Amino acid sequence: MEITYKKTLPDKEKYFSLFETTGWNKEYQFNKEQLYEATNRSWYLISAYDNDRLIGFGRIISDGIFHALIIDLIVLPNYQAKGIGSNIL
Repeated sequence: MEITYKKTLPDKEKYFSLFETTGWNKEYQFNKEQLYEATNRSWYLISAYDNDRLIGFGRIISDGIFHALIIDLIVLPNYQAKGIGSNIL
């Protein structure tokens, strides 16, 4: 397993699938377009891949001056407890 990290917005379909694994969308009920648009407005983001498979993601939203919040830190269950979330942070 060779994990790579990219500071780019992941593919819309891959990110939606990853987001769905959290169960958060039961509450939010975002569609792919809404989720992609929200993610695209992030101040900073990083995606984790095992080969071409999106396995983790994290992003920061910020006012650009004073406050920044780490949100949407996601790692697929089978990849948790391997340091991937820590590396994303």
